[in-house]
Amino acid sequence: LYQHDIMNIHFTSYDGRRQQDVVNPKTCRRDVMCLAEESDSEVSPRAPKHRLSYYRILGIYHVNVVYQGRGTLDRKPRCFDLLWVRPFKPFKDERAWSDQQLDRLEFYPLEDPNTIDFLDPADVLRACHIIPRFSLGQVEGRAPEYSRIARADEDWNEYFINR
Repeated sequence: LYQHDIMNIHFTSYDGRRQQDVVNPKTCRRDVMCLAEESDSEVSPRAPKHRLSYYRILGIYHVNVVYQGRGTLDRKPRCFDLLWVRPFKPFKDERAWSDQQLDRLEFYPLEDPNTIDFLDPADVLRACHIIPRFSLGQVEGRAPEYSRIARADEDWNEYFINR
């Protein structure tokens, strides 16, 4: 397992030009967006109603894997890139853009099994700007040692998605 400090994201901007975002989990430029997975809201109450999913990157890694199980064709190492992420959870209330309100996010509680996940870097569309809702303050009642890597002591009660 090899750790990296930055990830470059190449994308096409709205005016058709090629652009690049640089993401570094050790700085404030660590939030990314992906297309939301298709899911049935009746199957899962947490089914995303948004077209996009938002994540905070905790780590950027690659691993060289040699598969030696059934159906092995060769013993060449294969490189797999992965992102260790903390997903944002969108609020349930549906606000229209005509309401002139920014969409709101929050983190899953640290006890929730959806708190930490892995993501394929190829699924990342681009970096995004997630703004803390400063008026509601930071999350209280968590010990700083609860999750140093997730930097839970820096969590805010709510976040806005900057459009």
